[in-house]
Amino acid sequence: MPRPLLAALLVLAACASEPASGPVDSGPEAGASEAAAVEAAAYRGTPTLQPLDSLLGAVGRPTAAPAGFVTMGDGQALTPPDELFGNAPDGRFVPSTARPRGAGGLMGPVGLQTVGAVVRMSNEVNGVVGLPRDVSVGTAECVDEDGQPVANAFYAPGDAAITICDELVRTMDGWFAGMDGAHDLKQGALEFIVGHEMGHALVDLLELPVLGRNEDAADLLAVYFSLLGSDVERAAGGMMFFLASGLHRNPEAPLPFWGVHSLDEQRVVTIACMLYGADPEGNAGLVEVGFLPERRAQSCPREFALAVRDVERQLAPYRRDG
Repeated sequence: MPRPLLAALLVLAACASEPASGPVDSGPEAGASEAAAVEAAAYRGTPTLQPLDSLLGAVGRPTAAPAGFVTMGDGQALTPPDELFGNAPDGRFVPSTARPRGAGGLMGPVGLQTVGAVVRMSNEVNGVVGLPRDVSVGTAECVDEDGQPVANAFYAPGDAAITICDELVRTMDGWFAGMDGAHDLKQGALEFIVGHEMGHALVDLLELPVLGRNEDAADLLAVYFSLLGSDVERAAGGMMFFLASGLHRNPEAPLPFWGVHSLDEQRVVTIACMLYGADPEGNAGLVEVGFLPERRAQSCPREFALAVRDVERQLAPYRRDG
């Protein structure tokens, strides 16, 4: 992995004294609680931070473990035995272009890129698991109680719908504008966010057990589907999104340490740990430049193995044949 990533780490370290959680307040109660509103407020009106220039191009392209060859340290295969597989239900994630009457939409390359992320993630996840009901996935112009645009993304269980808010896409576009390699990793970041919300839907509709934070489980599922398809740009895009989110927080807003999300810096390192755990040799650069502390890296292969084992066991009854 290229050395210029070290410069990004130094920028991140400068913010470490005031960590904050990300602007994506996803989850079943997203946008509905006072806590969510306060947490999101920490990211309103913040300027673009120039040290992110060329950051995306510095990440390189981490590698993923070959599909079907993920094993525990003792060589135990992680793929669930065939007898665990059930008959997958027929429900799917369904990309939606429907918007409220009179509502505009993201146009041009930005809009097309967002639609592309929704379609691609829907196709990939639909190819792996079936849902008990269809879930629509689309975009909307989200506003708060004062009518101000909100940078958000959320899954609404009652409506069986995932919404990616226009303002979140616009915000991300501003963060990454003019950077080398921005298009590919922005695409990856969009897909990671969609995958995160799909993770919430899977936890809800398949009643997957969550032993920990619901938001962490959604992140893990997004990473799993990224590595399942060897799409490391998606995982790297997720890392860059959370890094940018942390760097752009409002320093004058109260720190939402009680938020439902892990801190942005923690989410970055967790994704890095999964990438390293998938292929320690191929992704050694994450440790070499200091992005992933060596002490944490030592446990990442085991963390990755356990995560894949448990995700695949839980999804097995809903896995589509072929």
